[in-house]
Amino acid sequence: MCKHSGLTTQASPEPGHTILFSVKIWLEEPATATSPTLWRGHVTNLMSGERRYFQSLVQLDAYIEQFIEQWQPPTLPKSYE
Repeated sequence: MCKHSGLTTQASPEPGHTILFSVKIWLEEPATATSPTLWRGHVTNLMSGERRYFQSLVQLDAYIEQFIEQWQPPTLPKSYE
C-alpha cells in the first residue's frame, strides 16, 4: 500500500470490470510571487477515443467521476458470490 495516497497494488480485474483512461498532465506556467503553478492536461477514454482537456485536477476528477456514477458493473455469476 502506498503510505500517503491510500493506493494499493492488486491483481488485474476481470475483463469487462474496468474503464480505461489515459491521462497526460503538463506544467503550463510555474508559480510566481503572484500566481500559483498552472497545470494543464487531457484525459482520453480508451474505450471510445473521446479526449477532454482540463485546466485543473477538479475538472479531471469530474470527468472520470461521471463514468463511475453511470457505469453499472456486470453482475457476477453465482459461483463468485
